[in-house]
Order: sequence, then C-alpha cells, then structure tokens
Amino acid sequence: MLHVITSLDLKKLADSLYDKLYQCWDNPFDSPTVIFPDAKTEQWFRFYVLKENKTNVLMNLNCDRLDSFLFKTLKDGDEQRLTVNILRDFLILKLSSKISENIFYFQTLDSPEVETYLQVENGINQNHLYDFAQQMAELFIEYENTRNKTFFNTLPKWQKKLYDDVTDININGVQYNSIPQLFNKNTYFNFNSKLPVYIFGFSGMGQIYRNILKDFAKQYDLYVFLQTTDTDAKNNALLKSWSKFGYENYTLWSNESENIISEKPKDSLLHKIQNYILTDKSNTERLSVDSSLSITAAPTKIREIECLHTKVCNLLKTDSVSLSDILVLAPDIQEYRVAINQIFDAVDSKNNQYPYIPYNIVDFSAKNSLTVVILETI
Repeated sequence: MLHVITSLDLKKLADSLYDKLYQCWDNPFDSPTVIFPDAKTEQWFRFYVLKENKTNVLMNLNCDRLDSFLFKTLKDGDEQRLTVNILRDFLILKLSSKISENIFYFQTLDSPEVETYLQVENGINQNHLYDFAQQMAELFIEYENTRNKTFFNTLPKWQKKLYDDVTDININGVQYNSIPQLFNKNTYFNFNSKLPVYIFGFSGMGQIYRNILKDFAKQYDLYVFLQTTDTDAKNNALLKSWSKFGYENYTLWSNESENIISEKPKDSLLHKIQNYILTDKSNTERLSVDSSLSITAAPTKIREIECLHTKVCNLLKTDSVSLSDILVLAPDIQEYRVAINQIFDAVDSKNNQYPYIPYNIVDFSAKNSLTVVILETI
C-alpha cells in the first residue's frame, strides 16, 4: 500500500520517518530499507537522529539509492545494469564497425551531420567518436529513465535507428538492461522482506520511476515522505508558484489526503517581518517580541563582536542548536577580522571571560592572502 506523508518542516518528516522505523524494526539483523536521493541526505538524517538523542542510532539501517534498489528488485537472473559508460563503449564499437569493406556503420545512419563530424580522410576521428558516443549514451539513458514510449517516435530517424540498434546489449551471454527495460520485461518484484520500504528526501522524480514504485506499492508497504510548500500562499506570485510545484509533486503520488503532517511551525517575529517585506505589505499591529530577532547598539566593533560572542554562547546552551547551524553575515567581514580574532581566539581562563568557540572566516579577499603576496613578490 502507498502512504504519502507530507510536511512543510523537513525535521518533522525526519521525526515521522524515525517513528515509523522504530515501530517496525524488531530484529536488528533484519532492517527496513530507506531510499535516500544521495549520501548527503542520508548523512543528514543519521546526524539528526544522533543530535536529537534518539534511543536507536540506526547503526544497521539498510540505506539504498533509488536506481540500485529498483534494479535489485526487478532483475531476474544475471542481468547487469545498463550504465552510461557501458553504453558509450558499445556505441564506440557499433559506430566504428564496418558494414562492408569501405563503409562504416555510422555512414548508414543517413545523417550528413554525423558523417561530417566523425569522418576524416583516413577513417574516423577518434576524439570526435568518443565525444559523440558519450553524448549519445547520456541522452539514451535519459530517454530510458524519463521518457515514455511515444517520445521515441519524435526522434530524428538516424537517432531512432541508432537507439534501436544499441539499447539491446548482450555481451558473452550477459544481458545489459535499463530499469524501465526490466520493468517492461518482468512481471513481479524480487523483494523478500516483509518490512515496509521508505523513501525520504526526494524533491522530484521521473514519472517512469514513480509508476514503477506505485506498482511496487500494490504488493508491499511503501512510505513516501515529501516536503511541500504552503498551498495557501496566494498573495505572492513567487510563493504561489513554489506552492503549486509542491502540491503537484504531492498529487502525482496520491490524489488522496492521507497521512499528512499539516502542523505549521510557530510564526516568529523575524519571519513575519520577512513576509511583510516580501509581500510589500504595511503593518499597524504591534508584533510580539521573541528571540528570533534582536537589535543591539554598540559603540565599537569590539563591542559588537563581544555581543555576538555572548549570543552564540547562549544559543549553544540550548539542545536544539549546534555550531554547524550558526552563520554570521556582515556587509564587509574584513572590517571585523581583528575584533573576531581577538574575541573568538581567546582561551578560557580565570582572567578571561570569553570561552573559546571554533570558527571560520570564509570571505577574505586575495589582498589578505599571504600566498598571493608571495606570488606577486616573486
């Protein structure tokens, strides 16, 4: 069964995913599968679980990528996945093969542009051949993964002929297939676990992949966690467009409103002011004060940085903020370099009230680089 869970807040989605995992994961040697779009999203989720002091640190969690998961569940036998590199090498062999003594395969495509690009006086331009094969391999794999069958009828004749001749690859008895090819050939999924499968962190997905997963959900439990925007943002064209994209992404998965986390985060003072500026609205009501926005008057830059240091220390005392969450911006950060070094490099001691806080300044100009000065001197 397909379960679609949405929220404006990615952390709420992560909490919901963790709760689902904790409920179904009874055997530490039999882990549910979580599909992340990339390694960074997976690492963020794992660090978030640790940061929130969850009881289960998910050490044995079975994490996978979408392509890898679908290929393993669709393959039936010794099929290998058709990748860009494999298709590129096969294209090079095919294009440079000889149909007769004096005619290469690429000359039978009836494309003067291709023939002019690849042919030289003594045969084939090898550099052009590699570049052409690489480009066509990337296009063909994209066609396989994102386009429907009717799209291929719109291709130029030479491209369609080349596609038909190279996408059915069998080398030494080993068949190379793309995921859509396996899906069209196999009528069942090779998935033996009784535990649900979870998809987390995807902002979008090709319709072919979505159709495969919907068929998978007819036989197994599939939970899809989507971060969507506020569908009530009607007063601003940009926000309305973002909202439309998020809602359409959700409706592509399911037309039913099930399992939605609809709680909105509490509106802060900073967010209200940002919204007034963005929507060009005036406000006559008195806004309630909170810690999201504060204004501090300081006579010197040293005093500014002292106040900043105190603010950072107070933030770090809370359980919800870490150093990686803090970013400090200034119109010209170099004007504050001496003050930052003086305050933030101080070592905590009896004679010093400023505890040491690790930091990085990432916006120095070239004129302050010792390396540049040495090179200019040389």
